[in-house]
Amino acid sequence: MADPRPAPDRPAPSTRKAIFISYRSADGKKDAARLAEDLRDIFGAPQVFFDKHDLQGGSSWREQIGQALGQQPVVLLIISEQFFGARNEQGLRIDQPDDPVRMEVIDSMRVGARLLPLLCEGVRMPSSASLPVELRSVPEAHALKLRTEDWRADLLKLADRLVALGIAPLDDDWREQFTAPPGTARRGRLRQSLGVAAVLLALGGGGAYWFHTEQLQREAAAVEARRLRALQHVSDGLAADHGKDVNLELARRKYLAAIEELPDYGPAHYYLAQVYATQTLRADALGHYRTALAHPNGLDRAQLADARSRLAALESSAAEPEAVGAPPIVGSAAPTRPSTGQVQPAPVPRPAPMPAPVVRPPPAVVAAAPDASDKALLDAPVAGAAPPPRATSLPRLPMTDPQPTQAVDLVHRVAPLPDRQRQAQAQAAALFADDPAERLAAATTLGVEQNLAADVLPLALARALAAAQRQADKDGDRAGLIATWRLVGQASPLSLQAERAAIEALFQATGPLDTMIKLQGGVIGAMEKLRAAGDLRPRVYIQIASNAQRAFATRLASRLERAGYDVPGIENIGAKAPRQTDLRAQGASNPGLARWMRKVITETTGAPVALRVLQRAQPAIDTYEIWLGQDLCVAADAQPSDCR
Repeated sequence: MADPRPAPDRPAPSTRKAIFISYRSADGKKDAARLAEDLRDIFGAPQVFFDKHDLQGGSSWREQIGQALGQQPVVLLIISEQFFGARNEQGLRIDQPDDPVRMEVIDSMRVGARLLPLLCEGVRMPSSASLPVELRSVPEAHALKLRTEDWRADLLKLADRLVALGIAPLDDDWREQFTAPPGTARRGRLRQSLGVAAVLLALGGGGAYWFHTEQLQREAAAVEARRLRALQHVSDGLAADHGKDVNLELARRKYLAAIEELPDYGPAHYYLAQVYATQTLRADALGHYRTALAHPNGLDRAQLADARSRLAALESSAAEPEAVGAPPIVGSAAPTRPSTGQVQPAPVPRPAPMPAPVVRPPPAVVAAAPDASDKALLDAPVAGAAPPPRATSLPRLPMTDPQPTQAVDLVHRVAPLPDRQRQAQAQAAALFADDPAERLAAATTLGVEQNLAADVLPLALARALAAAQRQADKDGDRAGLIATWRLVGQASPLSLQAERAAIEALFQATGPLDTMIKLQGGVIGAMEKLRAAGDLRPRVYIQIASNAQRAFATRLASRLERAGYDVPGIENIGAKAPRQTDLRAQGASNPGLARWMRKVITETTGAPVALRVLQRAQPAIDTYEIWLGQDLCVAADAQPSDCR
């Protein structure tokens, strides 16, 4: 006997306007029309409002749009170059009260519609301060991309977002329409119709098939619910680490929650890897970049290229030799984190913190100046930022113990070369950029390349001080302030000593600002680290290949000690020595000191010296390693005077 219950049907497609497309006709109409066509295929024509199709003859466009907006749809803003940038003889059109685009956006906000900006190829979101007061909340909305080259991937992300917002697609297999090979991309509804017909025929055969179908539908509904929850978690995570008050811990929890729902969801792993890289958790970042690349669905070309680049850098550092004086931690438990449902790669062993050295003031030595071109770049003010004030003009902070700064003033440092300085300036500027993605990319880079972060620190401090003096009136200023304080918290003791005056000035300027900046930037912890830095001396380990080099190494150690370095001793490592002399800086150790040592060793040996950075090392003090090459003081053509 046939089951008397009716076959389950999908809810009838909505006839209300759920998606509204707003664009500037001058350069956004083509993309808007293409997007409307694709969204109609996914969600049905009745749910998509595009004025070319929906404005009725004889009625005003504003009346029709007002009726559509009264349904509280999602409003897609096609942000082309002209959307905010169009001009006429009166100036920017967006500033003029009768501008149609401005009126559409304001009407949307008045009825409580959700705004979803879509950035066209090569377009950046303007800053809030550059827009009319009524539109200043638009840049705060999380924007998606809409690029011609990656149209399909961007469309899928947009459709996922719309589904997450409660807009029902026409078909369950809508995604297949846009992932199938050319020629089959629009066959989804035909396949579904045939499937429904088959189900209706099968229902006449008894209740067993009905039960099986109902079970499959329940399972599919559960999978869809998990997918929607994962998408929402990722959206919340992006709001946390792309917002004006960057909250990396909240973002981390949201991305982990998304991975709990969908363990193979590539974007969640990609964004989580960025968070870990920003926090200098290299092994964690490496594992999640690998997982993201193993499950790339949902990542666009730029994200895939970025993940490959970051992974290559992290894998390169994972193959580094262990730092001298800091053996791997043995028998210690790894920090626990919420399970991600994935088997993560074995963490890269981290060096144990080195014990703090005995503090003793070094003999007075005149600091070596950098080359003229380098010094000019180092001392040049950053465009748009006030230079840090001199220490003599600042009151001593109550939480900072009076500490003489003689030690760091007497240690030689050499400024970066022009190319390196330009790179540092670009990264410092990116930390304060209007584009949240640009800010996050810079923070990720500086988390992976700690030695670059040390060169960026003085430039970021100058920008941060200028931003604080402006009361951090832009989102980029707030995010840049938070990022700068995090750089301070990650800096080495010698970098902190070198920038003490600027850090104390920034602390005073940050005081009147709201608490969120101080909490997310870790201001109190950073100032405690500055206080603890005191007059710690940089440490240098010297490794020799044979006793023939001992006289040279002894003279070099004496010169370094006179310059304020701590040299624990000289170790003969024999055949482990490299062929050519090698200088290694551990982790975030101040690169200016490393450049000075390289200059000294090059002048003394008469041969170029390679400078390497051991990115995985995390020394408690600035630590360097000098590995003398095997031929030095042995080969006939490698006999500098200090060998005798």
